[in-house]
Amino acid sequence: YPNPTSGKVSVNVANSKTTTHTLRVMNIMGQVLYTTKFEGESYDIDLEGYANGTYTITVDGTTVRVIKK
Repeated sequence: YPNPTSGKVSVNVANSKTTTHTLRVMNIMGQVLYTTKFEGESYDIDLEGYANGTYTITVDGTTVRVIKK
């Protein structure tokens, strides 16, 4: 959240069975633009430097589409 966004997006993985998570941000062409591993229940992503458009955020195989305006 929030979606759409003008920059920062928070990803919450509460109630997850794992403690280390893999996060990927991809464009609509499927190109991986950003990848990281994080621990805990949440992670903030700053999309401000990205062009306006639709991005896919995947955490541990769960996918969400985010629109950056």
